[in-house]
Amino acid sequence: MNNDELKSNGETNTEVKPAEDSMFATPVGSEPAAQAPETPAPEVAPAAPEVAPAVQEAAPAQPATETPAAPVAETPVESTPETPATPVETPAAPAAIPDVPVETPAVSAPDVPATENQEATPEGENAPLFDEPPVPTLEEIIANPTNVSEINTAKRKGGEGVLIICVVVFAVFAFFMGDIIGFIEPLFKSTNPVIESNSTGDNVVQGYLKIDDGISEKTIEDLKIYKIIKNNKSEISFTYISNKKIKSIDDLLIYIEVYNSNKELLYKNHFAPHVSGETGNARIYSFPVNKDIYDEAYYIDLKIYTEEEINSKMSLVCTRTSSDENYTATSEITYNFVNNSLKTYEVNKSVTITNESPEGQQYINEMTTDNDVATKYGITTKYENNKLNYTVDLENISEEFIPQYPKDTTRVIIVKKESLKDWTCK
Repeated sequence: MNNDELKSNGETNTEVKPAEDSMFATPVGSEPAAQAPETPAPEVAPAAPEVAPAVQEAAPAQPATETPAAPVAETPVESTPETPATPVETPAAPAAIPDVPVETPAVSAPDVPATENQEATPEGENAPLFDEPPVPTLEEIIANPTNVSEINTAKRKGGEGVLIICVVVFAVFAFFMGDIIGFIEPLFKSTNPVIESNSTGDNVVQGYLKIDDGISEKTIEDLKIYKIIKNNKSEISFTYISNKKIKSIDDLLIYIEVYNSNKELLYKNHFAPHVSGETGNARIYSFPVNKDIYDEAYYIDLKIYTEEEINSKMSLVCTRTSSDENYTATSEITYNFVNNSLKTYEVNKSVTITNESPEGQQYINEMTTDNDVATKYGITTKYENNKLNYTVDLENISEEFIPQYPKDTTRVIIVKKESLKDWTCK
């Protein structure tokens, strides 16, 4: 329809002309170019006559884009039904927007369905490259459970078993850590060679360690004993080192024996340092002795007694007799030993007076005093007719009581001491 025909109907149709120099200009009513986008231009709805000038003014401001302008369909005249819009060979356009001024803003192409010129992709861009196996249904799992690896819990159960074993091993290691370390540690200490459980050096004389020679050594119950010396005229000491961790050296029941040059036992006592034996740690142990032992000490030995030795018993009877034509005084003391250690002694004294004499009376006075002292400290005595008898238990006496010899004194010491007093001991 031309403008003359529109004027005859009383309506004005303003044609929107693009810039003449635009390379994308398209005549009205012509077919769209081949470069036209697949997105169809929206159909312009009929506008009121007064809107047309606004369209005419807005048209020059339309920016030039790379997309060619879509053909503008002629607005049909309501009274002229025989003038249809120029058909466009595109899919149906969206519904017309009512009462909107005709503008052609730059709009990004929305997602549109594929046209006949496009090939539809069934799965889209993210389609899997490989065929995945079908997921079995519940009925298939029940019917054939052996083929379903997803429900196999054997690995989980196996993992739990390994964890339990690790926990048990750790607990056992923690409980026995001290013993394990005590066993392993000396193997890596080159400065402390492994010590034999029981051995003696070549310089040991018939099993005895010579004092102050600096080379005698002996090993007993994984304890190496060496460097035996005398100190301060009142004690003897030696160095010991453990080959393994020992909870309590006292419990080993090792005894120290001190001998004179004739290998006669002078002193015997329990080796009790009251400490544990730490692997590789050297310690010095000292024990006091009286002057008699200190002067005669020549050898020492360390030993563990057998059951027979522990229970062995022996006695030493020492006697002395003094007399003249006026009196006869007899004294006898029986010393009782258990494993060569003095435990008790029994005293028997008597005086026979022939004639009154100062010498005879002196013995009677000494016997009376002896009885009074024993009675004072709770010792039961029998004293009558110038005869006295009592027994002293060295393990159960008052600390204030002074015995003939202290507990654990050896037989040799008593013999030597009593021989100096004109006593005869057998």
